[in-house]
Order: sequence, then structure tokens, then C-alpha cells
Amino acid sequence: MLDSMQAVLAAEGGYTVRPIQSDRELRESYKLRHAIFAEELKWVPEAQNGLETDQYDPYSVPLGVFNPSGSLVSHLRIIPTEMPFMMEKEFFNFVSKRHTLKKHRDTAEITRLCVAPEFRGAMINGFSPAMFLFKGLYIWCNLHGIRHQYFAVEYKVLRMLRISGFPSDPIGEPVRMRDGTLVIAATLDWSLFERINSASRPRLLNWFSQGRSSPAVFQRLRPVSSLPRPVFA
Repeated sequence: MLDSMQAVLAAEGGYTVRPIQSDRELRESYKLRHAIFAEELKWVPEAQNGLETDQYDPYSVPLGVFNPSGSLVSHLRIIPTEMPFMMEKEFFNFVSKRHTLKKHRDTAEITRLCVAPEFRGAMINGFSPAMFLFKGLYIWCNLHGIRHQYFAVEYKVLRMLRISGFPSDPIGEPVRMRDGTLVIAATLDWSLFERINSASRPRLLNWFSQGRSSPAVFQRLRPVSSLPRPVFA
């Protein structure tokens, strides 16, 4: 089982990305997940208590981006390879029969990635909150020897990831969710990410490799409605 106890993974201008551990922070993450996956996307049923939780939470590692006041900005969840993946159960139909899920020690599944709506148009040092969360994920994976990730993501977001320097390969055909969104299963290889971006995007790779870089100021770039939703199922 992966050890979730780590200090701050990355910091930018008062914002941090780190594991979510306290009861208050966990509750805040479940509330954010409910707002996105139950209320906005309607991919899961709404809960009376306004919290989105499931059987994967007890053995998963949640990471979060926090603003200077300590509020949760974005979230993702890492499911370790020793435990069942959502792609083995809820999302098994996302995976092509030609693909065999790899359950190696250097593999994990990333789920429930989301960004609070009010921060979707914001930037940290020239990068979005979702990209800052990915930076924390990259550092966390390096610390724990994780090279490969499985995830299910909105199809248009997968295209954006590939264009942005993240070598993400589909492992199935797009599946239409109940709200009409097309979601596709894919893999990400961090070693390939390093090789590609060392030549094509050295600034991005350098930023990902630094826990702390130059001070940043959060600023609104354009209306939230004009940006695609950065969401992993």
C-alpha cells in the first residue's frame, strides 16, 4: 500500500499542492466532488449529506491544491495498484478487450480529478490549477516510483493533454455519459513525458521538477464558461 504521508509537494505564491489528510480537508474534498460529479455532471447520484464518497476512498491517496487561506481549489485521487481500479469495475466498459490492464508496482489509477468552478479560469505562475495539481502528482509519483497512470477523462480534455505535452494513449473508444459528455480511458507514462518535454517544452519540465519556483500571482484570464472542464472520472 502506498504511503500517503508526505509534506507539501509544491508551492507557488501561497498556493500549495499536498496530500489531503485531516477530517476537515477530506470533508471539503468530498463536498467539491459532490458539486462536480453529482450536481454539475450528474455522473453519480446526489447524496443527502452533499458528500461524494465511495468504496475506493479508504485505501486511496487524495491530493489537493489549496489557496493561501487554506481552501481547496482542486482535487484528485490516486488508487494504488494492489487494490481494485475503477476500470476493473465501474469503468470496465471503457477499456478495449484488446487491452490488458497492467497492475504493476509502478502503476496507479487517477480518479475524481476536478477543479472548483470559480478557479477554472485562474492561473498560477502561467499554469492552471489543474496543471499545478498535475505537477504535485508528478512529484508524488517520482517519490513513490510510479511511472504509469490509468485515468478516464473527457475526450476533448484528452486531446488538450496530448497537445500540452502529456503522452496520453487511449485504451478504448469514447463512452457517452448520462449528461452527454464523451469520456475515454487512457494511460500516461511519466518517463515518456520527461523524454518528450526535455526537448520540446523544457520550461514545462523544469517547472514540474521544482517543488518551489518564482512567486506567482493568481489572476483571472477569461470567463469560466469558455474553458473546458478539467475532470477525470
